[in-house]
Amino acid sequence: MYELVRKFRMFGATDDRDKVYALAGIAETVENAVGATVRISYAPNTEILDVFWDLIDTELRHPKSIIFLNHACGITKPHDFPSWMPLWYEADSYAKSGPRPFEELQISPQITYQASKHSQPSANMHKPTKSLQITATFLSNIYQIGEVFNRDLPEADHAAPLQRWAGMLDPSLAGLQYFHHTMLLLRRAQRVFAEEAEKGFRDFVQKKYLDKEQLIDKFFATLLASTSDEGTKYFTNPIADAKTAAKLRLLAGRQTEGTRHASDEVVHHVQNRIADVCHGRRLFRCGTGVHVNGKGVDANFGLCPSDTEVGDLVVLFPGAKTMHVIRMVERDEGGRDVFGLVGEVYVHDWMRGQLEGDDLTGGHLKGMELWLR
Repeated sequence: MYELVRKFRMFGATDDRDKVYALAGIAETVENAVGATVRISYAPNTEILDVFWDLIDTELRHPKSIIFLNHACGITKPHDFPSWMPLWYEADSYAKSGPRPFEELQISPQITYQASKHSQPSANMHKPTKSLQITATFLSNIYQIGEVFNRDLPEADHAAPLQRWAGMLDPSLAGLQYFHHTMLLLRRAQRVFAEEAEKGFRDFVQKKYLDKEQLIDKFFATLLASTSDEGTKYFTNPIADAKTAAKLRLLAGRQTEGTRHASDEVVHHVQNRIADVCHGRRLFRCGTGVHVNGKGVDANFGLCPSDTEVGDLVVLFPGAKTMHVIRMVERDEGGRDVFGLVGEVYVHDWMRGQLEGDDLTGGHLKGMELWLR
């Protein structure tokens, strides 16, 4: 039911409640069998928030999913609205202008996100306080953030923030990112052949950055949100169909007009992916944070929502495909810390279930209970 509502969220409805109720009949046959149907009520005191509350309650019961956190409105929510709930019924502009959910950036089988591979979510909603009580493993705190990448700016302005992001990781890498961008521009302008550009870039890296190759590869993979070498190769060698493959085979032979066209196709493929992944996000660096089962989580970097601030916390919710950023917003009357959900994050070394491995958790995440509001 939740997936249906998500897919048709941009459709209009005279009564906002029908954004859910109109789809109930489609989902009824399957969900009746598991007792997870949404209650339908047009009573005057049934508000749209009540309808979405029931929808998410259904999702938590079957299929016991917390995917809705990846579509949440986040910390910049309207007053008195939960940060952990989607705001589909009145914030279509948010969906259009914000970053694409990482779920939509997966390309199976090369690129899939499974930060929590084997664990099941544990979450309960508390309607009087509009809160979500959920189990989470605290991984790290964010101590540095970069500027926001905006793909809607002229293409010539895309390189500057990426250069500054690279400089955050190592000051010398800003020059590398500038050199790489220059070579791409020369290729696109047909001032150099693809083979020459690639050799020039490779020689430049080997001479000046030999000891930083691993960091360079990881940064590039992060910009592509590629999760693995296989994912990165998918974008640098796109062979989705026979026509594209035939063009790319020319790269290994003599440079011709067709080769330059194929080279441009690769460049556009990579640049479009980087723009898709990075739009509306920042690069962040996080510290070692809290130890998990007695062992520290390595310092790392990744991509986070534009609303992220220094001091925010990176957590993993069991059952989630990505990590998330949260921020303490208040302390309730019972003395509990209450957090707002900022959004989902990409951390390259943590996207394929590594945090559930024997090296950190013995295969079983042990989390703490926290309250999102």
